[in-house]
Amino acid sequence: MILIGFDIGEISEDGADDVDGMDASAAHIANLLSSEPPDVKLGIGGFSMGAAAALYSATCFTHGKYGNGSVYPINLSAVVGLSGWLPCSRSLRTKVDSSQDAARRAASLPLLVCHGRGSGSQRSSESTLEAVEF
Repeated sequence: MILIGFDIGEISEDGADDVDGMDASAAHIANLLSSEPPDVKLGIGGFSMGAAAALYSATCFTHGKYGNGSVYPINLSAVVGLSGWLPCSRSLRTKVDSSQDAARRAASLPLLVCHGRGSGSQRSSESTLEAVEF
């Protein structure tokens, strides 16, 4: 288990984005995965805030960069998010649409997102993932 953290004011598409905190979380995860042998397929996943970090890492992978513009160094093979949400979603569609490579990587990345019926983040994640055609 990896402990990560970033600031969240509210879980909604209208909430403020902590891009620096999300970048730090995604970089920490990528740093841990970078020690794996090159022939190993890498997948990440999490629950709640961990799911948010995993889904944000997926966006960094598809775009090839962190939110701050630094190169994302890991090749992801799968992403799982349980009862989470997609942070920084307002800018995601523009990033994916601006690059054919990003759109190709997004379309080919296996992604599993699951929620319970009462999960408050369900509506936010569903609409965001549909909007970016994940």
